[in-house]
Amino acid sequence: MSVNPPQLRFCVVGHSFLTSDLLQAGHVQVTLNDAPEMVILGVTDSVVEQQLEALADVLRPNTIVLNHCLALAPEVSGCLDIAVLPQQRGCAVCTFDELGAVVAELLLQPLGVPVTQVAAEDWPQTQALVAWWLVFSAVADEQARGLCEFFAPALRDVRTIAAVEKLMGGGKLYRLGVDFLDGVSG
Repeated sequence: MSVNPPQLRFCVVGHSFLTSDLLQAGHVQVTLNDAPEMVILGVTDSVVEQQLEALADVLRPNTIVLNHCLALAPEVSGCLDIAVLPQQRGCAVCTFDELGAVVAELLLQPLGVPVTQVAAEDWPQTQALVAWWLVFSAVADEQARGLCEFFAPALRDVRTIAAVEKLMGGGKLYRLGVDFLDGVSG
């Protein structure tokens, strides 16, 4: 006997690369006024803290908060916080506790999305790799170009650039990425 995962009522603030997969899996998209069980923060790093403040009245204890920001958003008190970023194959996931890791697996596995759990101390390096994967994917893929445009402000963040320079040694491939990003974010 197979057990069907629960269907969640979710709301997207901004944009989420998971929306269509969640809908296909039977989850229901609602507005913030409809008391969602899961809120997806698909906003840029520069406004995530403002969005969290604006959502303070909506987020109830135990609400699942999926964060698509390149920066690890501050933990939301009483909520189940899960940072999720796209990768070439699946998603990178970082949580504040083991419960979040289990919920992330249960939520994403039925979508057919492979999950790579990343420790909080390794998240900055993962962010940098995801950021530059988006940039290089965008050269050949229109959908990735849209993600790249969405993440462009975060990609230009000094901390992200410093992490990428450290990883890539500031060589020719790094320079190609910077030139492409300059063209995307104008």
